[in-house]
Amino acid sequence: MENSVKKITMLFLARLHHCLFLINPAKQPIVTTKMVELTLSHGMCETSPLAFALFGSMLGKLDNIEKGYQYTKLAKQLVDENTFYESSGVVIAAATQLFCYVEPVQAVVPLFIEACERSMAAGDAASACVSMMYYCNEAYISGLVLAKLEEKCSEARQLMKQLGHFAALSHLVIIERHLQSLMGSSWGGDHHSPEEEIEEANPHVIFYSLVYSLYNNFVFRKYCNTKSVLLQFLAHNRVDWTLMFGQSECTFIFGLTLFWIFRESKEQHWKDAAVEAKEAMHGWTKSSKWNFEHKFFLLDAEDNFCDGNFAQAKMLYEMAIKSAKEHKFVNGEALACELAGYFYLELGEKTRAKEYLVKAHERYVMWGALGKAATLNQEIERVSIFIN
Repeated sequence: MENSVKKITMLFLARLHHCLFLINPAKQPIVTTKMVELTLSHGMCETSPLAFALFGSMLGKLDNIEKGYQYTKLAKQLVDENTFYESSGVVIAAATQLFCYVEPVQAVVPLFIEACERSMAAGDAASACVSMMYYCNEAYISGLVLAKLEEKCSEARQLMKQLGHFAALSHLVIIERHLQSLMGSSWGGDHHSPEEEIEEANPHVIFYSLVYSLYNNFVFRKYCNTKSVLLQFLAHNRVDWTLMFGQSECTFIFGLTLFWIFRESKEQHWKDAAVEAKEAMHGWTKSSKWNFEHKFFLLDAEDNFCDGNFAQAKMLYEMAIKSAKEHKFVNGEALACELAGYFYLELGEKTRAKEYLVKAHERYVMWGALGKAATLNQEIERVSIFIN
């Protein structure tokens, strides 16, 4: 790209795309397609790899992950061949989000750290902080041992505070609070700090907070709180054109929550929405059985539980547990075992239920979720009383 005005336009559009992600994501496709159009019409520039990465992400959002993956791989290849590109860190971070829909997430999550390092080398402190926030979120989903994740969160917190990036820190605080609940510990999470003020004002952070609140209440089986947060979640639901790996986890927990609420309320609209979440997960298994198969099986088990297809549900719980174990998701294995335990409790098979709950307890401990394991142990003790 020889035209200096076009180069400046590409830079402007890249910054605009980031702003739109926070304030008006529905306009993102206009900016993305314009960046690709300028590249195709006027040649490559340093911002072109980002255009391809964003375009690939948009295709992924349109359920064409295979084609989107090709564009993001191209973007990554371009910045690997031209490491001096100032936007290389941003490109890697954007591309990795889609990689997580195709490649084993445990293998690609470290790319976010590489993205952070490249952004720091380019003097882009904001992008470096965002990449670390992505790492902490996606590493959590990948089933990384929580003690190791705690260390990474502490490193990220120190970096964000040092660089004064409170927007990213506000997201990190939300992750930390959830981890503290799971681990039964207390660390980080300053009170009345600048990042919490941002949390109250930024609609994106509010939505992010609701997602983790929904997960936390679901995991700790707080039905009334879960339903309340779900209603807030639906009221704040965002429509954007950037495919983030966290969206798949959000869909997963959303679906599990809806099936639970349906069983308690018998209101069909909750079941209908849950089935949509299950179908979305099934679609993602086509691009990566490794990352999504166990989640689809678990959603399908809950669906059959709701419909009274108990024999099918039993088989699907087992398939979910096996798939999570084979694909190194100890967190997924723990959750599948726990929900299978509640399923057997509902059927009155208390001895079988206890077996699954004990196995879930073991997996939560293995993961490092000692706080969750402690609350589950109370449930195991209650079941044991009825058995004895």
